[in-house]
Amino acid sequence: PVPEPDVLPSLPLGHQALYLHGRPHPVPVLLYPVLLPEADAAAPFPQAMPQEARMPPPQMLPQVQAPPQEKVMSAKGRLDRAFSQALVLPFHRCSRYVLISDCHRGVGTSSDNFLKNQHLYYAAMEHYYRNGFTYIELGDGEELWENRKLRNITEIHEDVYCMFARFEEKGRLHLLYGNHNIVRRKNPAFLEAVILYAESAPEKSLYLTHGHQASFLNSTLWPLARFLVRYFWSPLENLGFLDPTSAAKNYEVKERCEESLRSGAETRRHILVTGHTHRPVLPQEPSFYYNTGSCVHPRCITCIEIQRGEMTLVKWTMQARTDSILYVAREVISGPVTILG
Repeated sequence: PVPEPDVLPSLPLGHQALYLHGRPHPVPVLLYPVLLPEADAAAPFPQAMPQEARMPPPQMLPQVQAPPQEKVMSAKGRLDRAFSQALVLPFHRCSRYVLISDCHRGVGTSSDNFLKNQHLYYAAMEHYYRNGFTYIELGDGEELWENRKLRNITEIHEDVYCMFARFEEKGRLHLLYGNHNIVRRKNPAFLEAVILYAESAPEKSLYLTHGHQASFLNSTLWPLARFLVRYFWSPLENLGFLDPTSAAKNYEVKERCEESLRSGAETRRHILVTGHTHRPVLPQEPSFYYNTGSCVHPRCITCIEIQRGEMTLVKWTMQARTDSILYVAREVISGPVTILG
């Protein structure tokens, strides 16, 4: 295990800390059924947690105020709305977070894109659990556009939800929803956005969300997009045709989506970290846009690690030793990039 760079704050058992307004804010750990949740079932939310505890600190509010409620909202407006209601977590040099997105856990059939990488994912999760990382899933954890019942997914991937329970017991689990599991927003334990707030340098705070807000079809018109995927594009993909509306499968849609996210972040000077496009992004030069990639690449999963005030893009893949024994390996793709000096 990697040694802790500093001493972490001491908190009572069963609590986690939100650093708000310059002081630790203890709140009860979110406890909700993770093994067999239903997509339309609302999980209990700790009543002791005041609403203001889930809001950005006052000095950040002018930057993330929700725009006026409109029937048709721009991509930047949708992102502003998401971050105006974001959960705020502390970000300092002894913080340890792992950001993973787009697992698309399915029901174990040939269309379950997560299935081929589940062993890589579980090995990575064991590593991050043992080394004290807080797990943040940036949406699309479950594939609920192609599949109707969440219970079928949790039964097939029970080991994943058992691992979630272990993280949850330590207060180190935060789940966001994306467009493919947007029905999970009915569960108050699922968030649209998280802000990792750097008290020592607020301009270095990290803004986390799935990224589907850049697409009008995948956000505002998501019921239509789900219908098309479930009854039209998914069957055609089995015949070799790719969904031309998907940011993960269509290069032009991917480019437009990333440019929208990048320009919005640059305009507001927010460091934005998303998923959605499945393309990992972590340039060595300073940037306002980063992407975790996904867990459904052909031969690996990718994620972003945050520790010692730095971000590192890594991949987990299968490799073979000289004696032909296979093992799961962690490789650095890019970074580390210093965020907090």
